[in-house]
Amino acid sequence: MTSRHTLHDIDIMARTIYGEAAANSEKSAIAVANVIMNRVRYQNWPSTIAEVCLQPWQFSCWNSNDPNRARILAADGKDKWFTRCRQIAAQVAREPGGSATDPTKTATHYHTFAVSPSWAKKKAACYNDGYHYYYNNIDTPPPSCAKDALEHERPISKTRTVRGGKMAVAGVAGSGVLMELQSQLEPLIPYSEYLKYVFLGVALISIGVMIYARIQDRREGLR
Repeated sequence: MTSRHTLHDIDIMARTIYGEAAANSEKSAIAVANVIMNRVRYQNWPSTIAEVCLQPWQFSCWNSNDPNRARILAADGKDKWFTRCRQIAAQVAREPGGSATDPTKTATHYHTFAVSPSWAKKKAACYNDGYHYYYNNIDTPPPSCAKDALEHERPISKTRTVRGGKMAVAGVAGSGVLMELQSQLEPLIPYSEYLKYVFLGVALISIGVMIYARIQDRREGLR
């Protein structure tokens, strides 16, 4: 490695690769490593590997609320894949850079096949490693908070907003059906005249769950 890349830089880079790249895929690990180095080389990003990797809301594996964070911090030499990530990090950090040795063609951004972030709309990917699409033509400013971290969006179908919305719809629909059946239930259930309040409470709770889910998604920068 060059003198300006410290052992700490390489360790942080290896852990970032370990958390971001597809498991046991050298092709993916090399691509992620090159994205990191491309950012180091460009003026609008931090100038050291560690600063690039740890810049808030850039690589989701370092987010405090990401379950991957504990895994990458615990990785050690007993893990063969992490050891290989260290080797790849050191190797890519030594390279002078440029499209000749960079499979991503100087990409600075990527996302998994499962998501479609706003910054990638109407943009053509320049490379894919079998798990991620890479882009070398993104001019979106780096996100400064969770709300702006568009590249960390989960598929919309997996957000709390959608799950909460489904629960709300089910609650409201169920309440409506039960209220229609109230007249039939009156002879069978004591105090059935109070059922409408129970049904209304279920509907309101369901809507509350949906609103709470939306707030939590927005706090995490999810759409």
